[in-house]
Amino acid sequence: MSTLMLPVRLLRLRASARVILQSHRWLETGPKGTYIAKYIPTSVRVEEGKKYAWCKCGLSQKQPFCDGSHKGTEFQPVRFRAEATKRVLLCRCKQTSNDPYCDMTHVSVMMRSAGKKLGGLFGKKS
Repeated sequence: MSTLMLPVRLLRLRASARVILQSHRWLETGPKGTYIAKYIPTSVRVEEGKKYAWCKCGLSQKQPFCDGSHKGTEFQPVRFRAEATKRVLLCRCKQTSNDPYCDMTHVSVMMRSAGKKLGGLFGKKS
């Protein structure tokens, strides 16, 4: 997971650093190479039979859904149709093994990120 995060005003891709920089946002890459939009899932009400496009890249400003921000990356949205009208937890850390649903992977992603940040406070390199 990349720990390099820099603020800038314009969207820029830096493949070598694996960091996406957006206006007033700091994005970090997770173990799967996608950008972590948030470290916690979101509860969304989906309607039976309706089609949805879940953001896989982590860049969308309309999380957890795609807004086309993936253009220029290797990522594509995950399209799905709701099987029933109900509330579901959709992943926003983008590291789930059950796209687009949360599988609690965000817990280990948060711990790994915190460990790297805390290690930096004590002079340890990750």
